[in-house]
Amino acid sequence: MMDHVIAIRRKVEELRAEIAGIRILNEQQRREKDRDPSAQMAHLERLSRLEEIKEELARLAALGRPAPSSSEPGENERPIRPFLVKRAS
Repeated sequence: MMDHVIAIRRKVEELRAEIAGIRILNEQQRREKDRDPSAQMAHLERLSRLEEIKEELARLAALGRPAPSSSEPGENERPIRPFLVKRAS
């Protein structure tokens, strides 16, 4: 199990480094006065990659969560209540 944790940590470190690189490129683009169409396209590609990274981090976070047990209701499920029948008096 520790190998799994190490692999996840390495992946998170890689993603952090990639985010830092994107941040630097975005800052450089902000400082440039002449913005050609290729720079705009590169910016959109970086934004898209950031969304992919966000989704990947969410998947990695989900790996660390325990699976819901069958005895506990999930987030979107209501607890089952016993059916009560009123008897005519």
